[in-house]
Amino acid sequence: MPHRIAILWIALALAGCGPRAKQPGDLPTYQLEVVDPALQPRLLGGFDNIHGGWRWTSGKFAVTLDVPADRPLYLVLDAGVPRELLLEHKSVTLTARVNGRPIGTRTFQTAERSFTSLPVPAELLKGPDAQIEYELDRTFLDQPSGRARGLMALSIGRSNLDSSPPPSTGSSRPPAMPTSATVKLATCPSAPPRIRS
Repeated sequence: MPHRIAILWIALALAGCGPRAKQPGDLPTYQLEVVDPALQPRLLGGFDNIHGGWRWTSGKFAVTLDVPADRPLYLVLDAGVPRELLLEHKSVTLTARVNGRPIGTRTFQTAERSFTSLPVPAELLKGPDAQIEYELDRTFLDQPSGRARGLMALSIGRSNLDSSPPPSTGSSRPPAMPTSATVKLATCPSAPPRIRS
């Protein structure tokens, strides 16, 4: 019995002598939750303070994501379109760029939570990461803060093109996005979106 205990202690000691485990900052980032403190260096600009599980964006906002080199993919933005934006404007158009090159646009006419999926051609992806930029053609002025507001961003991620295309509607969800809830968008600047199951 003492012999078995000694072997167990040696095995445990050797297990702790291996290479250092990867830290969260070392791991590739394919899905960026905008409120995750470990991923703050990936937010390049255009994001406001955290409001529950989301952040306000300005008219322009950008992040970096890890990408496979020379392999096409979908870029997926999970964000809420606030009522205030559409009260001032009948519609708002979002333009997405990868490494400075436009990949597509989407026009919103309804205040809702929305997954915007746009294909990214392989020639724009040289790896190991890409700069993702979004720009709105219109914003609204939040009176209490005096700031121009855009969308209510939750996450930005990628999906492989070899899977079926992620939807770009407010009522659907892309693959690997763990939510089936609908979001009721609150009037600014009160509470964040309430999620109902």
